[in-house]
Amino acid sequence: MKNLKYALILILIVNTVQCQKIKKLKPERFVTLAIPEPSDLCFSFDKKSIFMVSDEGLLFETDKNGTIIRKANFEGVDCEAVFADEKFVYVVEETTREIKVFNLKDLTLEKTICLPYSGGRNKGYEAF
Repeated sequence: MKNLKYALILILIVNTVQCQKIKKLKPERFVTLAIPEPSDLCFSFDKKSIFMVSDEGLLFETDKNGTIIRKANFEGVDCEAVFADEKFVYVVEETTREIKVFNLKDLTLEKTICLPYSGGRNKGYEAF
């Protein structure tokens, strides 16, 4: 009886999803960035700006239109992911298997956290 209940719930979910119309996403506008090979972006904690990292190992803060506000005085290796909270900006470096922790106020590097992971050079962490 329990399996029948789960089967009915699954059928209901599948039918609901199939009945929904899938809308095609269309861009509102295009923005040209002055950031070489951007890999990831995230909103700042207050949602007033955007942090972006580059495959070339760079960290930028931009306005919502992609105009660079600040650049960290840092050149890393193969930055793949970025996350910001109210105090810090965290950057994942794939090749080195490290998380770089930057002070939000001046984008200075506060500390480095090593995340050991075996595998090829370009087979490390890609996201948070």
